[in-house]
Amino acid sequence: MTKQTQSKKRTRPKKKTGPKPSIKGLRNKLDRAFSWYVRLTHADQDGNCTCVTCGKVLPWHKIQCGHFVSRKHKSTRWRLDNCKPQCYACNIHGHGEQYKFGKYLDELYGNGHCDRLFRLSHKPYKPQHEDYKMYIEHYEAHVAAILAKRIARDRREREKIPPRIKERLRLRE
Repeated sequence: MTKQTQSKKRTRPKKKTGPKPSIKGLRNKLDRAFSWYVRLTHADQDGNCTCVTCGKVLPWHKIQCGHFVSRKHKSTRWRLDNCKPQCYACNIHGHGEQYKFGKYLDELYGNGHCDRLFRLSHKPYKPQHEDYKMYIEHYEAHVAAILAKRIARDRREREKIPPRIKERLRLRE
């Protein structure tokens, strides 16, 4: 081949993959999947969760995922031992009822657990795109499996799942 024919040789255009998802978008997606996971794993057979600070019983999709150490600390934000179901009144109006929450965690995991969480919260942690994607995939898969088991056990369970969650997890009708 001559130089002229080499330069005219066509190369395949690169596939456009679109823009990389933003860290904020990935963080929000992980928060949602993690919250569903926490609430579903604490739900009873009827799909109800008990608030760890006041004892109020609500359906898993109407209760919140409360954090003992604030979500602003990424090193503890997605730790299962930092997050438990809380009702709206305790989590928002009561600012997480941190004292009661802490007593509950120390009873559950042993004295000093809250102190360890607090120390851990001050260690730097900056997840990368790949970390977010891996955790999102992990929690969404677990949530889908839990919901599939509930639906297999009771077909009426499908009606209890909020439409936005069905759509998000692509549960088939």
